[in-house]
Amino acid sequence: MNRRRYRFHPGDYELGENEKFYGDMEAQGWRLVSRGAFLSRFAPAEPSAARYRVEVAEENYYAYLSDEDMDDGRLAVFADCGWEFVTGRRLLRIFRAPAGSDAPEFYMDPRQQAATLKTLHRQHLIGWIPTLFTLLFSLFLQSRRLGGLAYFHRAWVEETALCLLLLAAVAWLAYVNLHAAWHVGRVIRRMKRGQPLDHSPRSRRHVHRAVCWGLAGAMALCGILAAAQRMEARAGELPLLTTEPYLLPGELGLPGEWTLKEGSVTRSQSLLADCWDVYEEMSAQGNTAWIWQDVYLLGTERAAVGMAQSLMGTAVFGDQGRSFRAIDPGGLDMAWAAGDLELVAVKGRLAAHITYIGDGFWDPAAICGALEEKWAG
Repeated sequence: MNRRRYRFHPGDYELGENEKFYGDMEAQGWRLVSRGAFLSRFAPAEPSAARYRVEVAEENYYAYLSDEDMDDGRLAVFADCGWEFVTGRRLLRIFRAPAGSDAPEFYMDPRQQAATLKTLHRQHLIGWIPTLFTLLFSLFLQSRRLGGLAYFHRAWVEETALCLLLLAAVAWLAYVNLHAAWHVGRVIRRMKRGQPLDHSPRSRRHVHRAVCWGLAGAMALCGILAAAQRMEARAGELPLLTTEPYLLPGELGLPGEWTLKEGSVTRSQSLLADCWDVYEEMSAQGNTAWIWQDVYLLGTERAAVGMAQSLMGTAVFGDQGRSFRAIDPGGLDMAWAAGDLELVAVKGRLAAHITYIGDGFWDPAAICGALEEKWAG
């Protein structure tokens, strides 16, 4: 049977820790075969006291070759010195010397090895920034298209767990890379003072591990909450009667006998609000009207007012809120209308955005009255 074993390995910036890890695994009868992004693969072997060493690729030399590629001449030099090339991953190349081998160390002067670590140090110091910049720039473009800061606030209310997951992931990315850069920088400073790399370090990184596990736990928790929100979202046909805070066709205050042709409602619950997304298509005497409602039940009255501002900022026809004008709210707390197309209203902890397209009569005051009656309870 071709057995194999996988284990999480130390980070690529932990050179001595990797060397000790692979050596300890071989002492237990598992020899390194390949190194992946997070896991290393091992094959069974006779337990031995083999030595492992990690070499960092030099910039503009073989750093950008495939993980397994390395110059044949350079490999021959290592082989002549008694070091067997095992595998590579990104900037790291891993060598093994059998137990009892008198293979010399790669560097007699630690200052020479310090120079080889600059690429690894720079990679962790600034290498993650382009990824973060691309993400933030994409969000910026999306926000410009959908309403600026109002887009972020609305996303925060509607998808709180997902936003927290993104923030935790960014914090994890920044922390892990900056900690790695600090670690490599400390090793470089020691080497420049003549101290060689510790090939068998004692791990005492309790604070670092606690931070990493804390951020990982936060991402896992936020991911579970975001998935639960998706799974618990209820979508269905528009009911004939409801006590939920959106308006049914007969409650819209439109004159005439309107017939519902198609209707649907989706309810979801974020960490900050209960949300209803309603669609109605109605007809009356040859006229057709399409109505969309976004209704939110927030935690506080202040939050409801803030949500109303974001609803105006992200309105389809509201020109990022510039087309909305305050109107008489009647029994509501506040109300704004944008032409004959959109209405935003607030009462207590409730906020709603209603969009109307079609023929027939549209009266914002009548809609406000209908909302006042609906939200009276």
